[in-house]
Amino acid sequence: MPFELYYQNRVDQFTADGLFHEYQPIHAVIVWPPGACGVYAIWRKESSGKKDLIYVGSQGSFKRNANHVIVFVPAFFQDLVNRYTPFRFCQNVRRDHAFLYHFRYRPAPNFVPQDRYNFDAYMESIPYDELVIDFFIIDANHEDYTPELLKTEMLTHYLKTYQTLPPANNEL
Repeated sequence: MPFELYYQNRVDQFTADGLFHEYQPIHAVIVWPPGACGVYAIWRKESSGKKDLIYVGSQGSFKRNANHVIVFVPAFFQDLVNRYTPFRFCQNVRRDHAFLYHFRYRPAPNFVPQDRYNFDAYMESIPYDELVIDFFIIDANHEDYTPELLKTEMLTHYLKTYQTLPPANNEL
């Protein structure tokens, strides 16, 4: 099944369950779905109305705890603002300067964490108002998916359709 058809089927499935949210940021701080985890897809929208997939990621996982019990460990979408590799949401008013309200990805070859605010820290940058972020809400009780399963399934369909990964995804 081609990626576009597969993806639209997932959007329809999650929408029917009230678990899909599309967000189009403006030149301001991103408003994340509160207390939610699951899968997010970051798209760049073109003036033609076409969208290019940039990254697919997941928040939340199942892990074995100290008592050897498998538990769901939530990691919330709003925590993404603290990431700096392989991408970064630039929202720090004091430090981001020219890239304030940009999504930056592809860290420079000699990237180190303390350089994340530098002008040349990333090779690609997209202003927030050119982004669309799709959220697929998945918690511990979702009947069909874990965050990692849906992310892997999406990236696999993308890879099989285009023989590559989205530009900010480095592995599957």
